[in-house]
Amino acid sequence: MQVESGDVCLRRVAAFIRDNEKSLAEAAHVRYRRLQQRQSWFATQPSPLALTVDTHRLFYILIRLESVGFNVGSLDVTVENPSKPMHYTHIHVDKSDALSLSSLRSSLSAVSGLSRWWTRPEQHPIDAELKYIYSSFTKLPALSIKPPGPTLIQELANDPPIHSAIPLDAFKNLQSLYCSDIDPRSILGWDRLADGLRTLSISRSGIVDVSDILISAVLDDQSRRNGTSISHRKRLISAIRLPPSVPEEDSPLTYSPLSLYKWSLLRHLSLADNALTFFPSDPLPYLVSLTHLDLSSNLFVSVPHGLSVLHNLVSLNLADNMIDSVLGVYTQLGQVLHLNLSRNRLESICGLERLLALEKVDLRSNHIDESAEIGRLATLPNIAELWIEGNPLTDIEDGYRVACFDLFHKEGKSITLDGTPPSVVEKMSLTPLPPVQMSSTRSATATAAAPPPSQESPPPEPHTPLGSRAVSPVASAGVMGKQRRRKAKRIVDLDENESPAPQLPADARVLTSPRIPSPLSPKGSHRRSYSLFEPPDTTPETESQSQLREAEMYRARIESLRSDMGEGWLKVFSQSQVSSPAAG
Repeated sequence: MQVESGDVCLRRVAAFIRDNEKSLAEAAHVRYRRLQQRQSWFATQPSPLALTVDTHRLFYILIRLESVGFNVGSLDVTVENPSKPMHYTHIHVDKSDALSLSSLRSSLSAVSGLSRWWTRPEQHPIDAELKYIYSSFTKLPALSIKPPGPTLIQELANDPPIHSAIPLDAFKNLQSLYCSDIDPRSILGWDRLADGLRTLSISRSGIVDVSDILISAVLDDQSRRNGTSISHRKRLISAIRLPPSVPEEDSPLTYSPLSLYKWSLLRHLSLADNALTFFPSDPLPYLVSLTHLDLSSNLFVSVPHGLSVLHNLVSLNLADNMIDSVLGVYTQLGQVLHLNLSRNRLESICGLERLLALEKVDLRSNHIDESAEIGRLATLPNIAELWIEGNPLTDIEDGYRVACFDLFHKEGKSITLDGTPPSVVEKMSLTPLPPVQMSSTRSATATAAAPPPSQESPPPEPHTPLGSRAVSPVASAGVMGKQRRRKAKRIVDLDENESPAPQLPADARVLTSPRIPSPLSPKGSHRRSYSLFEPPDTTPETESQSQLREAEMYRARIESLRSDMGEGWLKVFSQSQVSSPAAG
């Protein structure tokens, strides 16, 4: 264990703030840095920096500021049963006489005026350093609080503030707060922090329910500030939440409503590495302004319910959880652009293809074993970046990169896979896209634009004589002087041995006579028109089959007469032909 003098600590903190004033102030303008760099190409912009201090030193600094008359908030609130230790535990303890914490606070005001005589002339007086530190605290935009380390303040070495809460009332312009490895309940002033914070990060805090900070701590500090006597802050042990099928009103935890302005400016919320098993729905109505939510390194088994309320959410980090399914995720994350699901237990990503706003997806170190599963995302209209390394498919499939690129290439997408675009060799292995079929599009357009034939085509007319050449103007414009093909006559030879051919009946003559379709008849198989599209008619083929069938019936009739009448069949046939017109 190392011991450091309190005055040395104060001077070191003041010197650090002086040396990094621009960087500390830049933390409030991170979102404007890119614009400033474009406007001033040759000016070097300082990198943003947050003041990092442990709870042990921060509490000592606040004691010293209170001793010179600055209002830093209440230093008498204690925390019962904190989830994280508030002091550094060491083995060797100095048992020499030392001031207790209460006597230290009473004596500091008396000796602060004499401390200027103990310092060297070239150094700033300790009171001036305290004033500068307080002035800086009121302007600092970002603060990072961490647990105490092995170096302790000499005045607090033997009586550390192991249960004292730390007020942040001196930080009046605080916009970003980072708490790591500390119990957030050991901080006072959440009612004011909820009004001005843009970024809040709580990691490795040991909290079970984030409502204890986002709602309960705010209400407690409001009550304390309004005059309610609160000398200690109890740790809320959240009961096990009921299954989602049970309504939320049946939960034993009830909270008074907060003001609608609480957390209205919060844009970035990080709750990474807290062993959370659920995300409560109570604080969600106050977090509607969130754009980035980090829930990585927790114990979630599914995407938390109720996130659909966060309609401004752009980025969601669910990495390093135990999520094994994303079915129905589109009902929770409608407008998310960046989604991190790495280091989970996903075997299928069915459901992500319905998040149409996705641009970046991280699926590394899951249980996906085929590239076709990655192809589900190829239909997303704005997909640009994808990470898949660490999945079994990278070991099972040799050309998994080409297969993935090809799935997106077929949909007209150009993406980067694991941070790199396709190489020249990979581009050569992609399946070439078919040419655009303009003819089919034009045909469909022409067919859709053409009016129905029944409305503009003339009605069919009776067959014209063989020598007639009457053609309508529409038909003549379509034919353009081309000669029609005539159908060949069909001659049926009933008997090769009989030289005189019998006279055919009237109906047979009509059936075997050539039929020349009228130029305007819709049955013509070679009709052309410059304005109408008509599919070829199949009527001639049907008439040809009918003629063949009637010829076969006629031949069968002659054969039956020959078999019944013998050589006199022709006489009987002639008599039947003579009697037929008379009967008609």
